[in-house]
Amino acid sequence: MKNIVGQAVRGRDFWNRKSELAKIWQAIENGTHPLLVAPRRVGKTSIMYKILDEPKDDYAVVYVNTESAYSADEFWHKLFNALMDEEFNNKNTAKFKNFCAKLKTFNIESISISGSIKLGDAKELNYAEAFEALIKDIESDKKLIIMMDEFAQTIEN
Repeated sequence: MKNIVGQAVRGRDFWNRKSELAKIWQAIENGTHPLLVAPRRVGKTSIMYKILDEPKDDYAVVYVNTESAYSADEFWHKLFNALMDEEFNNKNTAKFKNFCAKLKTFNIESISISGSIKLGDAKELNYAEAFEALIKDIESDKKLIIMMDEFAQTIEN
């Protein structure tokens, strides 16, 4: 194990905090939504990586850093994309649904015989609605955990 300062650690460099991890898993299994609160640089992200890298068998874990979201739409966009990228999600089906959802937002004014398409004003994809639809479409026998890092900064943004 190497003592690393300044960045989150994973694998062998993680100082196994059995007590903290046990409390977090107990809270999750009890149906609560744990919130990790501590000063900067004490290992909150590293603990989340540990849960991501070694989830319990009946859980699927998604990690997303929302720090750079400066609007509600950006926040939902990040959550939507994080969920789309997960292995437990059928990627081809999910990406096709996302493509169709985006295609529906285009206002096609005309299509010529030569194949040119004229677009009118397009409605933006509502990522909050798209995220909700994606959550409902997930076919998995596992319970989903979504871990959001830097959420306090997102709220401040």
